[in-house]
Amino acid sequence: SATVALLQLIDRLGRFDQEHVAAYHPDLHAELLRSLHDWSAEQVPGVFQTALDSPNNEARLITLQAWAEHPDLPLPKRVVALRQDTNPQIRAAAITALAAHRPENIERYLDSGLRDFDRDVRLAAITGLGTVGTEASVQQLHRVMREEPEVFRAAAVSSLATLGDSSALALAAEDDAWRVRLQAAWALSHFATTESIQPADTLLR
Repeated sequence: SATVALLQLIDRLGRFDQEHVAAYHPDLHAELLRSLHDWSAEQVPGVFQTALDSPNNEARLITLQAWAEHPDLPLPKRVVALRQDTNPQIRAAAITALAAHRPENIERYLDSGLRDFDRDVRLAAITGLGTVGTEASVQQLHRVMREEPEVFRAAAVSSLATLGDSSALALAAEDDAWRVRLQAAWALSHFATTESIQPADTLLR
């Protein structure tokens, strides 16, 4: 099958341990991982777990995205460490994967992401708070709406809207920043409820 063929190629060209690193093809490894969709095969999760340690950023990024799409499987502990990777794309993808799996300490991990110096990592953490949806996550999102720059406030509006928080839409509709008001309008068009009438009226004035 195609899955078996891909696994054989990864075994031959995607090994980066000391013994095989000379024959490692990082770009090809990344593309092979991208093509490997059938997680029902017993060996596939192990291949993606190993790939988390690849020296190739693209291979690790694809791997983290794949783990985010499979919250039904146990998440490798290595993902937690990748929150502190030197590459911000990897950090953001690790945050997204963690939010999808909701491990113990997820709120601490997301809080750490909110304090990252990279914008995309912080945005991933805000989206992750909406994915997790706990009471503490909602409180954090409201804090973002009160205290953070407009790009983060706009992202918080989206996360709160997915959780059905109409009070956030009311605040966003009166925000000074057009970006936040635009996000409120988008949220109203996708998550309209009877509580949305007042925010919608504010936006139309």
